[in-house]
Amino acid sequence: LLRIRETKVAAEKEITAAVWEKTKEKAAALERERATIDQRRQEVRSQLAAVVREVAADAEKAVREIDAQTKVKVAEIEKAVAEVQAQTQLALGEAEADVRRLIGLAEGLAFAAKVGAFGGNAAAYARYTFAKSLPENFRVRLIETGPGTLWTDLEKTGGFPAMGAAKELRKEPRPR
Repeated sequence: LLRIRETKVAAEKEITAAVWEKTKEKAAALERERATIDQRRQEVRSQLAAVVREVAADAEKAVREIDAQTKVKVAEIEKAVAEVQAQTQLALGEAEADVRRLIGLAEGLAFAAKVGAFGGNAAAYARYTFAKSLPENFRVRLIETGPGTLWTDLEKTGGFPAMGAAKELRKEPRPR
């Protein structure tokens, strides 16, 4: 019995050893597969990171291109605005010059008409203009004097406002 049992135990040990061998092989295959999976995960992660970096770089490039194009468009618009403003200033300057020229022409024609009203005598018109510029309450006093008696006769008029002026006129001229 002991021999049969030992034979059976030996056979069972062989079967167990064979099963252990297969289990070890399967465990090794499982580890290889797990290592392959981990390796694939790392590859996918690195590929994903590369794609993310590439997309980010493309996005940054697109943003910079759009920014540059926007700056170009803004510069073009500012140039067009400046050209319009320059044309406006030129037109306003020409219009102002025309207005001044026409006003000068009208004033000249008006002056010529006024002088013409005095028979073309500019001196007569000048006297008229001077007389019109005097205040309405302006009074003129005529004083008859003989030669060399103006100063003494001015003082005799009493209260004449020009007395101070008469005294000033008598003073010696100041050297310049």
